[in-house]
Amino acid sequence: MSFCVDTYSQYAKRILWMDNNVVEGAFHMNTAWYLRPSTTTESKAHPHDSDEIIGFFGNNPDDPYDLGGEVEIWLEDEKHIPTKSCLIFVPR
Repeated sequence: MSFCVDTYSQYAKRILWMDNNVVEGAFHMNTAWYLRPSTTTESKAHPHDSDEIIGFFGNNPDDPYDLGGEVEIWLEDEKHIPTKSCLIFVPR
């Protein structure tokens, strides 16, 4: 995802980041806490140079699979709304 850093920081807190700029030859990996709802920063389909795995994890130790909310993600023309912890594979 290509977010403007200022926009991203309005609703998320980056925890870990890895890419070729951090470690030469590394793949891109980003982990973040999404702290508040946001409107989308992407309004149209866009390609990526590589495959992605996007993970969503609940933070309730009594029910770690419950996200406590919904996430809307579109893959091609198909809308997905996960409500449980999950990994989503997004092909290049």
